[in-house]
Amino acid sequence: MKTFLRTLTSALSAQGVLVSSPAAVAEPSTDLAFQFQREVSMDVCSWTDRPINSTCVTVGTSGSPPLACAPPMSPPDTSRPVFYLTASERCPLDPYIGCPRQRWLWSDERMVSGFGSKEIRCPTDPLQWGTGFYTLPLLASRSDHIFMRIPAFFAHQAAKKVRAQVKLRAYSVRPMEPANLPYQPMTAVLALQQLNANNQWVDIATQVIHDETQHTTTYYVYEAEAWVAPFSMVRLELRGGSVPAPRSDKDTEYYMNYHLELDIMDGRVVLPECIPDHSTGTCL
Repeated sequence: MKTFLRTLTSALSAQGVLVSSPAAVAEPSTDLAFQFQREVSMDVCSWTDRPINSTCVTVGTSGSPPLACAPPMSPPDTSRPVFYLTASERCPLDPYIGCPRQRWLWSDERMVSGFGSKEIRCPTDPLQWGTGFYTLPLLASRSDHIFMRIPAFFAHQAAKKVRAQVKLRAYSVRPMEPANLPYQPMTAVLALQQLNANNQWVDIATQVIHDETQHTTTYYVYEAEAWVAPFSMVRLELRGGSVPAPRSDKDTEYYMNYHLELDIMDGRVVLPECIPDHSTGTCL
């Protein structure tokens, strides 16, 4: 059980690096430049853009007690290096990992969810704001679990390619009890979705993400892209793919199940931007 909890919590203290631009699917990220685009990203460690219904506390050093955060528009106390954000929808299964239904929600419907620490640990240093995820390991024991959603509006008068991107590491986690069960390969699915005329979200592009057989320090960028009609609602959805059926349906017996772990660093929707040509009234 302790090993399982360490798997859930060990990466929370690691610092992530923002993916600033697309890279080859399933390859280490590289920097590329694109003109006339905007990005809707998931930065869980924004001081000013906190999850709704979340409690924020700052943490000092040498065992000092946590204190309530200052309001989002006020500067943080950088003498206290870390602030914690509790889940918007909490699941008090135990003091460490919550439950798979815990979710962090934002007012624009961005969302992350899964087993993991019940608090997201973030930096108070302003120089580190907006630099992307501190790596966030989230786990699920079901193939239909939604780890992340990022909605966006494609405001362009012509059909263009839109990209959904994530930077992460994927692992399969064996049950702790009974011990020595065999390795089971697992997958996640990155989907670019579009809201159709029936007000239903449908996949228009997907990318399968396979688990790593050995733990690595390398994070990979995955992307799904498709042509999108003008003035459309789109979103990134990151969900479980191939995951063994749970051996127990009881939340308190999560340690009996196989789990897909996604150690997430960054997620974003990349949208071509309309730059108006005032002489013609069209986009450049």
